[in-house]
Amino acid sequence: MTRLAKDHIDDPAAVGARLRERRLAIGLTQGDLTFPGCSTAYISRIESGDRIPSLQVIRKLAVRLDVRESWLAKGLDKLEPDDELLTAELELRLGEVDDAERRYRLLLGESTTSRVRARAEAGLGQVAAQRGRPADAIEHFETAVALAPLADASDVEALGRTYALVGRDAEALAVFRARFDRAEDEGDVQNLVRFGVLLANALIDGSAFVEATTILSRVLQLFDVTNDNAMARVRWSLARLHALRGEREEARREAIAALTLLETSENRLQYARAHHLLAFVELDSGHPEDALTLAERGQELLGSEATDYDRATFDIERARAFAQLGRPDEAASLAMTAAGSFSGLHPVDLGRAYTEIASAFHQRGDRARARELLELAIDLLSSRPPTRFLAEAYSRFGALLEDDGDAAGALAAYRSGAQLAEQI
Repeated sequence: MTRLAKDHIDDPAAVGARLRERRLAIGLTQGDLTFPGCSTAYISRIESGDRIPSLQVIRKLAVRLDVRESWLAKGLDKLEPDDELLTAELELRLGEVDDAERRYRLLLGESTTSRVRARAEAGLGQVAAQRGRPADAIEHFETAVALAPLADASDVEALGRTYALVGRDAEALAVFRARFDRAEDEGDVQNLVRFGVLLANALIDGSAFVEATTILSRVLQLFDVTNDNAMARVRWSLARLHALRGEREEARREAIAALTLLETSENRLQYARAHHLLAFVELDSGHPEDALTLAERGQELLGSEATDYDRATFDIERARAFAQLGRPDEAASLAMTAAGSFSGLHPVDLGRAYTEIASAFHQRGDRARARELLELAIDLLSSRPPTRFLAEAYSRFGALLEDDGDAAGALAAYRSGAQLAEQI
């Protein structure tokens, strides 16, 4: 007896007829369409209308038949762009990256409106970002923003974030500043907060602490009309600002406030990142056990939207914790893993990774390897505006040279680190 149809198809018999028609048209056997969970016998039952294929089966059969999923499921010859965009976004959130990419590319091939094309390009940018291809992601995000003069704020944010990720700091600042200024002119509170935080973070990364403080102060004036999730981002940025200035108690206070606000939030990724920042602060305060617990909990919280880069940032804090706990082998292993994920990305991230690996080798007594890595870290960190990480690298280099009996070199390195710390 034929089963009743479900919402994702029109009619089992019609699906079966379309499946058989297309299969024969392109010269495939039922066996050619099989995959784990879908046997030749099952294909036969679908074609006879005796089985209702699941949405996942429909998708995989559509790929093998080189047809639209909507045609196989419901006989629709024309794409419904908004429905397809919604489905692709859902697939991306669920980690079904291949399916999302295929859907976005179909939309690009058949849609003529700039709005739909912009959304599809932005989607492909998200796909590339999840696959660790930031250069491709930037190309797609740039196209999306160019296609839509009044681009969606999420597309602009994604473009700026990816610029920052690969070290194109000036371009990231320009993107965030332009959108922040526009929000200010239009009285758009939501985007004023959103891009104020992004702009402040970019300024913090460039050690422009005074301007970052000014921006965050402006955003804090909107506290009464800002939701908890947005306010958590402000607190998170303030914690970063204090942490990079070495103001540990203030950093801890703001990080805990951010965690409290995010605890009931649906923004799992941001909640995880708040754990990362608090781990960073605890390490600065000499509490490696607490930091390790926070970093491990944060990694557990990372969802499907997290990238290899997100995971690598936690590995760096865990490596620092292991180094402080006198476990150099584990520290070196984690830092090397992180360095692989940072390769080709922001030089500050890579420089931090090399600094941690060097410290682990120094603890193990391999001073030659530690020296080589610290020199590389200093070169990378020196290519950007001064940060506390460069000051730390010089300080550790001084300790290494002192162990090697090079008193003059150690003094010069210590002096460079102290001057940088004072400047910052």
